[in-house]
Amino acid sequence: MTSDRRPNLFLYLLVVLLLAAFALRLFRLDYQSLWWDEGISLHLATSGWVEIVRDRLDNIHPPLYFFLLKGWLALVGVSPFTGRYLSALASLMQVALVFTAVRHWSGKSRQAALPWIAATLMLLSPLLVIYGQEIRVYAMLPLIYIAALLLAGRMVAAGEMDTRPLVYLAVIEWIGLHLHYIAAFAVAYIASWGLLTLLQRRDWAGTRRWIVAHTAVAIACLPWLVGVAINWASVRAEAGA
Repeated sequence: MTSDRRPNLFLYLLVVLLLAAFALRLFRLDYQSLWWDEGISLHLATSGWVEIVRDRLDNIHPPLYFFLLKGWLALVGVSPFTGRYLSALASLMQVALVFTAVRHWSGKSRQAALPWIAATLMLLSPLLVIYGQEIRVYAMLPLIYIAALLLAGRMVAAGEMDTRPLVYLAVIEWIGLHLHYIAAFAVAYIASWGLLTLLQRRDWAGTRRWIVAHTAVAIACLPWLVGVAINWASVRAEAGA
């Protein structure tokens, strides 16, 4: 009887944790007035696709977040609440993903306390709550980092460079690089760590597949990088301003 109830208790506690995280991020979501960068986000999200690309080529940040926000607002309407709601959802997913990642890294025993501690810290983090209530990209970036680390860690630990997970990893890295340039640090770390680990194991086949996957990411980023290079003077002026 006890063993049958444990899975249900596990799920109930997880649901309660996620509902608490969601409630905290939705609390007074539209209370604060829009600040400058949020206004820019809403303005771009209500602009045309070509206008978004042109604006971002002359700016510091890549365009993918504004594409996602534009699609989201087309579904739910344009307002401070709906714009921030997308970030609240991303912030909620952070809690679930951290729970999953830490549970994997610490062992899959449902009695392990570490995933619960990690998820609770994510739930209560003032910084994550703040970014989860802004019409900005920052709530999405931890999802990219954690997902890429979890997926890369699983592949390298298992010593299996199968095509499908490599493609997933490449797509996640590409998304991160087109959400915000700071994701380049995470991508560089994962690529270097995986390469060194595979070389130390003398896993030559895995090393080749790893290099091919990350070369594909670099090639897929070339169209945007070329556009930025062409508009480099405008980018430098914006950065200086």
